[in-house]
Amino acid sequence: CVMLLGDLLAIGMVILCMLGVRAVHSLREHMMELHSHWVWQQGAAVLIACQILVLDMIWRVVSQWLVNLENHRTPGQWNKAWVQKVFLVRFFNNLYPFLYIGF
Repeated sequence: CVMLLGDLLAIGMVILCMLGVRAVHSLREHMMELHSHWVWQQGAAVLIACQILVLDMIWRVVSQWLVNLENHRTPGQWNKAWVQKVFLVRFFNNLYPFLYIGF
């Protein structure tokens, strides 16, 4: 049950990341059409950076909580489970904005 909850929360974080990047880029495009000023490009970059930091911080806390619920016997098992929970979300959260811009 805890594993399923962790997977669902991880998928939710990935979707939240995608929606956040899309929203920031839509806002940037809209503001560039209305007021073509360099501030909007820089503002979008700052918003994306803040999104990466905030989502990473939230997922770190949530993933640690989930791993604690799993009740591992050794610290090594706990670390392995935590790395597995953190990797995909961090990988996607940190790289998706750049992939979105690039393609």
